[in-house]
Amino acid sequence: MSIEPTSEEERLQSLYEEIRFLLEGRGEVSATGQAIVLMRIAIENGGAELSMTGIMHVISSMMTQTLGIMSEDEANFRSYNDKETQRNELEDILRNFEQDKTLKH
Repeated sequence: MSIEPTSEEERLQSLYEEIRFLLEGRGEVSATGQAIVLMRIAIENGGAELSMTGIMHVISSMMTQTLGIMSEDEANFRSYNDKETQRNELEDILRNFEQDKTLKH
């Protein structure tokens, strides 16, 4: 009897649930404060793996997609029929990122 390895999506969902549980127990920190801490961790961890330019590109793309959802603007957001499509879209953001094509500031 073999045990199938846990998929990346399942590991990410588990991490998400652990963090949500932890934050629910931290009522002394405002929701805004929690969001700032999470963004800081995302930038630090993502920057270490993707570079700061790379993680800023990912965050920018996620913000653009979220704004598209909020405005229901189909030009900026492709509706997802399932989680597989959503995951593929986020992976495309990383695949399509080319650091050489970013602006130097």
